[in-house]
Amino acid sequence: LAKGETAGELEILIGRTNRAESAEIEKLIKRADDYAIRMVGKKLIVMAVSDSAVEKALRVLLDSIDKLDRKGEYFFTAAMEKTECKQYAVDNIVLGEKEMSEYTVVYANDDWGKKMANDLCDMLETKYGYTLKKVNESDAGNVQNKLYVGSTKAVPSAAKALGTGEYFVGAEQGNVFLYAKSPSLTYSAVHKLADMIDGTDTPTVTLDLKDGVSGSEDNSLSAMTFNVWVGSITDSRADHVIETIKKYMPDTLGVQEASEEWIIRLKNGLSEDYGYVGVGRDKGGSGEHSGIFYKKSTLKLIDDDTKWLSSTPDKVSKVEGSICNRVFTYAVFERKSDGTRFMHVNTHTDHTSDENVRLEQVKVLMEFVTTCKYKDLPIIISGDLNAVKAAASIQHVLKNGMKDSLTEAMVKDEGYTFATRVIDYVMFSENDFSVYEYEVYDHKYGNNDPSDHCPVIVRYEFK
Repeated sequence: LAKGETAGELEILIGRTNRAESAEIEKLIKRADDYAIRMVGKKLIVMAVSDSAVEKALRVLLDSIDKLDRKGEYFFTAAMEKTECKQYAVDNIVLGEKEMSEYTVVYANDDWGKKMANDLCDMLETKYGYTLKKVNESDAGNVQNKLYVGSTKAVPSAAKALGTGEYFVGAEQGNVFLYAKSPSLTYSAVHKLADMIDGTDTPTVTLDLKDGVSGSEDNSLSAMTFNVWVGSITDSRADHVIETIKKYMPDTLGVQEASEEWIIRLKNGLSEDYGYVGVGRDKGGSGEHSGIFYKKSTLKLIDDDTKWLSSTPDKVSKVEGSICNRVFTYAVFERKSDGTRFMHVNTHTDHTSDENVRLEQVKVLMEFVTTCKYKDLPIIISGDLNAVKAAASIQHVLKNGMKDSLTEAMVKDEGYTFATRVIDYVMFSENDFSVYEYEVYDHKYGNNDPSDHCPVIVRYEFK
């Protein structure tokens, strides 16, 4: 109730209101798909803890009204009260000393803390049916049972000695901690908790967590896009390009302006760790590649091909007005650790001043992405798209199910990727990825840049 407000004698209370009657019925509701329609005194309570279940309960109530023959009158009787509780693989989860539904997720006061809290809540609701409240740690003073996630100011004593590459899952003083100093390791802590829950073969899962568990496994992957610049290839510059790639060791790397000489140099420098797919854009497979290198230790290649950005994508061709033939290479990979499959598509649109040419090229690209047999896999698109984000070509990609990693990343090290513009991108299919880190690497070797473009590196995990 707002200050000075008095509750009405007759009310219909929908969802989690601040009325005592709602709180009373909420005790019957534990999980995301549960709902109850009840009378408390002279008040009709429609209670659920998730938006979808509230909508479902309202539909049930309205259907019961529609079935009545009376005109202008509606009588809600005790016989019409209804409580629906879905059956889950796990009946109940107890963390520390408390049932899961009693916790509030508390996150660090930064962008990635909030996004990680959202991901944790989504996982708990999707897998186990728990819809938890979440709050910034600066607003959590009155919260009784806290489930901390991320690099919060509250640090469990057992985690104070953790290295930067470790995470901690444990309980202390009535609160639970999923603690780490980076987004990717926090995500590992979230997955560790899920593994502990799934590894218990009883209807009620009780995790004491008093002693805590620490670990260092990082399940995240990384993608890089790098226009290596076809001009002025020297031994020194080639070494610097390869050194830059090896600094990050991305799981997948999309290259642009990679001439046949560049491909030879890159393969020689990276072949110990990387495989490669792609062909040149001109007749006979000659000319510049927009191919993909992939880390052999983490990924298994399932399928790949190169197509042209034109109305005849299966043969050497270009759209009208394009200065050069332009291609995209796609590769489908399977992560060796868990069998997760995804598709990486890499491209380089034309540098003409006519934005309509690039728009036609990305229409070809997105037609493939949205209709090919791999369209339902998680998808990464990387490349030098020769256009800023506001351009029609970029907006077309974003309006067709892709998200810009710069916007989505929890931690960002931003910068221009070419001169004073951002025209190099790594994009992800919406709802498929958690994007942890975005970086534009603008390091010089002496006074020399490795290329006229800065590479973009993104770290992510599948949802």
